[in-house]
This record gives sequence, structure tokens and C-alpha cells, in this order.
Amino acid sequence: MIAPIVEYEGVCYQPEIKIGQNVYIGPNAYLACINGITIGDSCVLSEFVFIDDNTHGLDPDAGLIMKQQLVDGGKIVIGKNCFLGLRSAIMPGVTLGEHCVVGMNSVVIKSFPSLFDACRCSRAASAVLFA
Repeated sequence: MIAPIVEYEGVCYQPEIKIGQNVYIGPNAYLACINGITIGDSCVLSEFVFIDDNTHGLDPDAGLIMKQQLVDGGKIVIGKNCFLGLRSAIMPGVTLGEHCVVGMNSVVIKSFPSLFDACRCSRAASAVLFA
């Protein structure tokens, strides 16, 4: 599902989703944004990939979480020729350089340079980068 969020709880947004040429988006992939998601040419987004540039407010004094305003976490950029494995998640504000590989079930919370292979990270790096 590709879901640019233009209004939520009375607040209007101007989302922009850009998808390059020759991009494969697998079944049940979910892309949602209030700001922006850019996916470069020739990327593969496997099944159940999750990409979202926002979160819900979590202020206990502001009432129900679903009624709180969305929090813009920053644009997401996926460089050319990246591979996102099954059930991987790209969190707000992340930029992946070109030719990055994100392994199955990974949660990416930090940006990576080009040619980064998350599948070959050491256990210590995985704990930091995918916590």
C-alpha cells in the first residue's frame, strides 16, 4: 500500500512519494508519509517491507495515542539499486546510499553510505544499527 497522508486529525500535510524507474515493490509492502519518501531507480522492496517517515505522538497527557498529532521524523531516501529484504523496516529520517542491502527482518534506524551490506555486519554493529 502506498499511502501519502494529506490530512490527519485536522492537520494538513504535503507528502511527496517519488519512485524511480524499474522498481519492484513486493506484495503487502507499506509506504506512508507526511513529508517525503524517495526510492531510486532499480530498487527491490521485498514482501512486507515497511517505510514510514512519521510516528504518532506519545504524550500521556495529550490523550489517546491515535488522536495525537503525527510527528515528522524526516524524509526517507533510498538510493539506486538497493535491496530491502523481506519484512524489513526503514524508519523516519533514514537515507540509504546506492547499492545497499538490508537483510530480512531488519529495522533500519540510522543512515548508511553507498555499498553497505547489512547482511555482513558484525553482531556488535547490528546491535547498534538495527536496535
